[in-house]
Amino acid sequence: MFPPHHGCRRILVGGIVICWLVLLEPACNTAPGGSNVTPDNIASDDSCDNTACEQRGKRDGSDGGSSQTTVVPELVAEWGRGILPDDSPPYESCCPGTECLCGPGDLAVDSKGNVYVIEVGRDRVKKFSPEGEVLLQWGWDKPQLSGVPCGHVGYPSDLDIDADDNVFVAESSAQCVSRFDSHGNYIAGWAIPMCQTITTTPCPLELAAGPHDRVYVSPQANPEYGVSVYDGSGNLVDAWYDLVPDDVEPPDIGWSVASVTAADDGHVYVAVCPGCWLLVFDTAGNRVQQVNLSKFFTGPYDPDAYSPMHGIAILGSLDAGGVLATYHGGYPYILLLHLDFSFAGKFGQFLPHPCGPDQKLPGVVCGPSGIDITQSRIYVADHQRGKILVFEY
Repeated sequence: MFPPHHGCRRILVGGIVICWLVLLEPACNTAPGGSNVTPDNIASDDSCDNTACEQRGKRDGSDGGSSQTTVVPELVAEWGRGILPDDSPPYESCCPGTECLCGPGDLAVDSKGNVYVIEVGRDRVKKFSPEGEVLLQWGWDKPQLSGVPCGHVGYPSDLDIDADDNVFVAESSAQCVSRFDSHGNYIAGWAIPMCQTITTTPCPLELAAGPHDRVYVSPQANPEYGVSVYDGSGNLVDAWYDLVPDDVEPPDIGWSVASVTAADDGHVYVAVCPGCWLLVFDTAGNRVQQVNLSKFFTGPYDPDAYSPMHGIAILGSLDAGGVLATYHGGYPYILLLHLDFSFAGKFGQFLPHPCGPDQKLPGVVCGPSGIDITQSRIYVADHQRGKILVFEY
């Protein structure tokens, strides 16, 4: 994602939507009996082992009274040496070594379990093994807002991986999308014409690599620019412009696209902010659903007014019992939903943002900036701590 304006990121997991939020209440420690987060073993559970959990569970019901399940994955690793606690863009104090993560943004997992993450503070992509070993890094290697040629990872704002392990990177500096193989070799790149009409530089982009050789791209600046649909070589094949929620009063600051993601069945999920709007499109670009997820976000902020949902990740599809994961700028926890948008669980360390001295504690997330989910793990990038947190379930 794009750390000062982390857009929504997408992950579909076995019929459940997962959302990362910042919450100032204690964690709910009720977990399902099974070890894997799937529709088969995420059972309904009204129990809770503390008062705060019980009260929050009642508030979070999708219908105000439905039973809840709180999934609590276990933190098994933290990757990256991190950055100085007071570091912020342009990340001038980031350490230069390969062990460092300088302003990590969005991340994605390939078919072999390797994790790729963009580093906004170094304009590069870093590849980790499933065990957390740095295997590879490539890019410009220094922050630069403009003037970086396409294919050099200039001021990256988003990243995704397709089924063939092609790595697609949204480069804000060159206003383009670049495609790399799993070894970091540049294959192709193409300019995004919509960026030429946007006066701000760089041009932060959201993208999703979907099935059937499709890449979905949208500028964060304004939903009126829509979603452009390309094949994996950069040929424009379609464009959708229906990205403004229906029957909703436009906000004073205007709408913006926070995240784009694609499910295994080709449905595309677009998060629009402010607020917690999620728009769902079929493969032909027809909007088939519009939902506001504000009811799942509890805490000191108004989820419709404070920041956007920042990351969305999907595992599977609706028909296959998929799951969606996402996080919100005002609440440090992850929300899990089935793809019919019923509640499935949530977890996380609930500390205020920005974090104080406790930010060095294992498992604490101060500034979530990327998320992805597999059949057994959830990965969360934290741009403020300079870490990737690895949870197993």
